[in-house]
Amino acid sequence: MAGKKQEHRPCRKIISQERADSSLTKKKGVTMGIQYTLHKSNLDPISGRYTAQIRPQGSASLEVIDRIVERDTTVGRVDILGVLEVYHDAIARFLREGKSVVTPLVIFGSGIRGVFETPRDPFDPARHRLVPRVSPGQRLRQALQEVSVERIYAEGPQAGTVH
Repeated sequence: MAGKKQEHRPCRKIISQERADSSLTKKKGVTMGIQYTLHKSNLDPISGRYTAQIRPQGSASLEVIDRIVERDTTVGRVDILGVLEVYHDAIARFLREGKSVVTPLVIFGSGIRGVFETPRDPFDPARHRLVPRVSPGQRLRQALQEVSVERIYAEGPQAGTVH
């Protein structure tokens, strides 16, 4: 169903064995967990295999700063915003200098998209594009090892199929 918008149906939660066995379901009063649904694979539809799709439980932006402030830190919200602005600017400057930036959470870098016709073919903005590259750092990989996983099934006549 490539290119076709999928209909969203109400889902009922089914707790997977991974979550039932996990002692990490609650941590400091915050429910931890990643929910997913299964969909028929578009890459290999004949095989009958499925791929998982994460169902985000919302998103956070500046709420991250509220979480920092909630930890009884001596630094206020305005100070944190200021430090983060300088931090983001420093990362962007390093990238413009051709460097990668390795943090515990994320590794930032750059790459080039496009095809070069010969080994001497120069960068051409009409055919090539400079793109950001981001990959998980060690702390992010570790954080995902510490969450429970919960499968959600669609309700209705097509339960368990693409939805």
